[in-house]
Formats: sequence, structure tokens, C-alpha cells
Amino acid sequence: MRKKRVLLGTLTVIIISIILGIGYKLNKVNEVDVEVDPYTVVDLETYHQELGLALTDLKTVTINEKTLTNEAFVHQQKEVAKEYSLDYVEGKYIAVTDATLMYKNLFIKTKINLKLSDKNAYDIHFYFDNERLDDDKLEIESLDELENLSVKPCQIQFGECKELDELQIEENNLEIKEGKQTVNYQIKGLKTKVEKKLEITYTLKQVVRDEEPDEVTNDTSSQTKPQYQKKQALYLGKPYVYINREYGFDANYVPANIVYFPDGYSVDTGYRGVKEMVDHFVLMNDALKQETGLWMLNTSSYRNYEFQNRLYSGYVNDLGQKEADRISARPGHSEHQTGLVVDVTTPGGSMWTFGQTKQYQWVKENGHRFGFIIRYPEGKEHITKYAPEAWHLRYVGKDYAEKVYRSNLTFDEIINP
Repeated sequence: MRKKRVLLGTLTVIIISIILGIGYKLNKVNEVDVEVDPYTVVDLETYHQELGLALTDLKTVTINEKTLTNEAFVHQQKEVAKEYSLDYVEGKYIAVTDATLMYKNLFIKTKINLKLSDKNAYDIHFYFDNERLDDDKLEIESLDELENLSVKPCQIQFGECKELDELQIEENNLEIKEGKQTVNYQIKGLKTKVEKKLEITYTLKQVVRDEEPDEVTNDTSSQTKPQYQKKQALYLGKPYVYINREYGFDANYVPANIVYFPDGYSVDTGYRGVKEMVDHFVLMNDALKQETGLWMLNTSSYRNYEFQNRLYSGYVNDLGQKEADRISARPGHSEHQTGLVVDVTTPGGSMWTFGQTKQYQWVKENGHRFGFIIRYPEGKEHITKYAPEAWHLRYVGKDYAEKVYRSNLTFDEIINP
């Protein structure tokens, strides 16, 4: 009887151990962490084979702290596939976020934690005139052409690079010069450095002096012809024109595309200029404000032939012919008639003292970035044939402004008519 009790007790212990063992196995979860690259399609079958699982063992999936049934998970994956223009394939996971997959196979539970790695792949695309530069090379004949260059960052997603507006590009601020150079561009704000080089070959367009002038409209304010001989102004390409004491305009010349300056950029309303010049003056003044906190104002821009005739005649009457020719242009020879000039002053100041201001120093060092030069610099009167005018800013475009700035020559010497 005693042996039976001992045997029964032993059997009971064995049964309890088996039950506890089964219960332990039922509650035990084998957990596996797997790192996957973002924006890739993960084949789950690889892990199924290694862990002895089947797709039918998948019970729930947790994504963004939301637990989905197998059926709901399939629906979610189909939506993701549709968003990224992919084909949905059963047994594969579209890795756009972390996910926890819970499997149950007989007495064993297995949890696979799919975690996205930091291996986000990025690239930079270059476009010129809205066309992709596949070879990352660009050839230009004018710095103004760079305005047609766009640089777009992108993230590689499922084998394609998706351009993302929220990413920003930083360039190395290289000033483009004649010849071949490389500009580095880098995506800002990423943990890893992503940069790309663009090879720019800049060949300055040759001066064409027999080019037809810009469109001319009749200015009916005066049909007076000058009483002295002059050569036709040299056109370097729209709308840049070279004039001096020898080269000039007819009385009826009016440049095309004359517009008004926007409010706040002139001492008063009603000032006009060629649109390209006005636009670049606005850009230059805005940069001045942003970089220094200073401001300047247009106090004289486009003048027609008749206006210049009255101005010059007044100087002759007051100062005599010789001095008038030194400080003022004869009618038909004024750069103001080009619509590409702006005389500037400081707020509340005088243009006559502009050369003594911080604004002048900034323009002297930075005006070329926006296509402007100080047309009649100090110490060059023997070349320009005019007295120095620190306030007289001439728009010649970035190409020629760069050449003037870097050579320390006058516009006259660069053109060398």
C-alpha cells in the first residue's frame, strides 16, 4: 500500500512537471531582432526557414504601436504598395517603418522585431532648363545661365530616387570663373554626409558688335537730333550696351521692357528701368539688408533723350562746356538712356556723399554678384573721360561685372572698342 502511495506521488510530480513544462513553453517567446534597410522589400521566407516557421503561423503584426490581425496586416501592406507604386506580394514586408511580427507554432511563440537601419540612401540631382544632367556636367557662356540651374535632393526608395522638398541643399559658395571648375553640393541636416560634385565649364561668350539693337519704340517727347558726329552704340547682347563720348544713341531710342521700380526701393514713385536691371537691383538691395542691415535707394534711373538734353544744357549754362562734359553726358550719350543704370543714395542722405558710406563699400565688394559695377570709379577719369561717380551703378550682367571686379579694369578697358 505504501509503495502504491509512493508511486502515485511520483506520477503526480511527473504529471505536474509536464504540465508546468508545457505551460512554460506555451508562455515562452523566442525573440529575434532583425535590422533591415529602409525602403526595401523584405522577404519573410528567409526568416521562416531559419526559425522553422510558416507564413500561416503569423498571428499579429504591430506597426506604430498598433496591433493588426494577419488580415489587417495584408490590407495595410497593399495600401503601402499602392502608395509607392509597388506590386503587393504575399510573404514580403515593405520596410517603411519598424514592425513586430508575432508567430505561434504548436507550443512555441516567436517574435521577429524588424527594425529599420540608419542606412538611408540619398542622392542629388542636377537640372538645367528643367532637363536632368545625367553626367553631372554643365557648360555655360554666361553666369546668368546659372539661374536656370536647379539642384534637388532625393532619397532612394525601392530602387528609385524620390525628390524631397523638405530637404535642403548647401553649396560651397564657389565663385564661378572662366574655365572648368567643380562645385560641391551637400544635403543639409542629415546624420551622414551626402554630397555631390557638379563640373561647370564657363566659356565667356565673345562680344558681338554688329548685333541688332534691342527693340526700339518711338519716344515722341523729342525728335531733336544731336548736332555732332557719333558712332552707333555697341550692343554686347541683350540688353547690355556700350556707350561713351564716342558711341551713342539716336534721339528716339527707348529700350524695351521698361518697368517701374517696386515701392520702397526708390526715393519716390515713378522711377523706371529695364526689367532685368530692376530685378537684380532688388536682389542686391535685399542682400545688402540681409547681410548688413543697411539699405539704399534709387534716386535716378532711366532718362530719355529730352531729359538728358535739358540736364546737360543746364550744366553748360552754369559751368561751361568743358566742365559740363566732365561731369555730365551729352544727350544721346548718357548711360541712363539705356535703362540699365541706377544712381543710389542712402535713406535721408545724398548721392554726392554715397562714396563715404558703408553701403558704398559693400556695393564695391559685392555688386558684381548681382551684375552691377561702379561705372566711373575714382582714379580712372583718364579712361572713362568722366569725373568719378561712386553712386552711378551700371548693370552689365554677371559675366562682365565679374571681369571688371576681378581685373580692376574699367568697363571701357574690358570692352576695348
